[in-house]
Amino acid sequence: MSKKKFLFLLFAVAAAGLFWQNFSSKFIKSPPKKTYVSSPRSKTSPKIACFVSGEVTRPGIYYLSEGSLVSDLIRLAGGLTSRADSAKIQMDDFLEDRESIVVPAKSFFKRIGVGQAPAKTYFLPPMEIIEEK
Repeated sequence: MSKKKFLFLLFAVAAAGLFWQNFSSKFIKSPPKKTYVSSPRSKTSPKIACFVSGEVTRPGIYYLSEGSLVSDLIRLAGGLTSRADSAKIQMDDFLEDRESIVVPAKSFFKRIGVGQAPAKTYFLPPMEIIEEK
């Protein structure tokens, strides 16, 4: 193959490549670019759903803003009833999404330490009880 034929062939291939690139961009459609639109809900603080039951005035599901406390949930539920045992609830805990809180009722029985005698009471071997005064 002569040098002139080789240069002509090289030029023809380059011209065909440029023509194909221009031709394909006009007739072959590329997939549309995806555009993302921010949701109008994203401007507000995210909400979490929590369920409260037990000794509250209005048990049910409540929607609170993220970072709310257990005390906020109980306040929304109308507060505690008179039978609620508030000592067994951690009011300053943060709530998580889909968390369930059960407010217990006060127990009729008081819990004492198992195997321990009350303060200043001694049991002697013949089982006489002596109390200090």
